[in-house]
Amino acid sequence: MYNLREYKKQNLYIKINERLKQNHKRNMKKNILKFSMALILMSLLSTSCNQLRDKLGFDSNAVETDNELDRVNDDIDVIVEDASDVSTSISNGRVEEGNKFASCAKITHDKASKTVTIDFGNGCVGRDGKTRKGKIIAVHTDAFRKPNSKCTVTFENYSVEDKKIEGTVVTTYNGLNITSKMVQKTSLVNIKLTFSNGQTASRNVTITQSFNLSPNMMESEYKVTIEGTGVARNGVPFTTTTLSPITKKVACFKEKVPYPVSGVQLITPQNDKEPIRIDFGDGTCDKSVTISRGEVVKVITLK
Repeated sequence: MYNLREYKKQNLYIKINERLKQNHKRNMKKNILKFSMALILMSLLSTSCNQLRDKLGFDSNAVETDNELDRVNDDIDVIVEDASDVSTSISNGRVEEGNKFASCAKITHDKASKTVTIDFGNGCVGRDGKTRKGKIIAVHTDAFRKPNSKCTVTFENYSVEDKKIEGTVVTTYNGLNITSKMVQKTSLVNIKLTFSNGQTASRNVTITQSFNLSPNMMESEYKVTIEGTGVARNGVPFTTTTLSPITKKVACFKEKVPYPVSGVQLITPQNDKEPIRIDFGDGTCDKSVTISRGEVVKVITLK
């Protein structure tokens, strides 16, 4: 039977999604829906590992590993969503600001199996200057971003800057909640990195990303939670837990502050009684992050 209510919900979801895309192009020039914890800590940890340890006063292997795996997941998320938006097979990528693709990347859509393959060949330098090799394969259960659909991502000899990436990412697009006016997706991320020196790092986490809509777009917020475990490059297991959702405000983009404004993440190495607490603030649009472990407290300004 034809379900008019379901049709209206789907139509509203599509309209809101289109509105988000339009605002993205005009106001932010960055896709908020693709943000993960990577952007949160990327600037914080852009210095060398030794410099970070000097600033914090304690061993930060678990924080560094958690951040690095965040960046990997964010990169994969952006690539897969951009490629899945392409309606036909192409060999030169799309011309769009911030796009990861270059003329050497080939994107293929198999409509019958709902499979998107991004092939970087034996070495492809993207618009971000990074060299990628191998393939990312995304299999969808239904139309891209359709509520309750899933996307399973796997890798075939894939690497970024000589870091080999293995594992799976399974994302469920939960769609629009009419009551809470929230667009949400949940990802089960099981990723392993192998570095050129033979060291490895891994993380098995659940990432929930929510975009809370407001009639006034500037009052909308983006929230992320991360729960799970990992193993740092030094071989020490750790847990990562979001104590309060990591939040970004659309309004802060207008003020040129594209950073989290609140939220707390706790990272606990197995061999350490003291967890590392990362506090992103009280909701003010600023670049300050407070990192603490025990009695050691440091306030760092993101660049």
